[in-house]
Amino acid sequence: MEIRKATSNDIASLVSLNNTVQRIHAEAHPHIFKYPTDPQEMGLFFSQHLDKENDIFLLAIDESEAAAGYVWAAVNCAPEDAFRFERRIMYINQMAVAPTHRHTGVGRMLMQRLEEYARELQIQRVDLDSWMFNKEAHTFFEKIGFAKYNIKFWKYL
Repeated sequence: MEIRKATSNDIASLVSLNNTVQRIHAEAHPHIFKYPTDPQEMGLFFSQHLDKENDIFLLAIDESEAAAGYVWAAVNCAPEDAFRFERRIMYINQMAVAPTHRHTGVGRMLMQRLEEYARELQIQRVDLDSWMFNKEAHTFFEKIGFAKYNIKFWKYL
């Protein structure tokens, strides 16, 4: 398995991998998440973010040269203010592993490489959020050392 930075040549793979996760979210919250998504619109979205300086896309490629998963993260910085100290974190926007590659270590390899990249940038914390319905993802994140630290609430009117 190879983990490398994604390029514009990988947009179709990112779109395809994203569809799996997008479907899970759209089935759980169809009033929030779109599905199916327009492949051209999604490709344009990814191409715009691939070019951003603070964004990183890591892609897992299996032995048959098929895309097995990806993680998209961004470096977020917030200056110190009256309430908080300065924060510099790596924030995971999205992660997807192809159904055929789940439970094979792909997610763990992606996250390990992302952590290495964060260390290279002297970032000491990686953050992410996950929807309550996604218990499988929660189990995975906790297994690789993530801890829950914040809860969001909502109320529809």
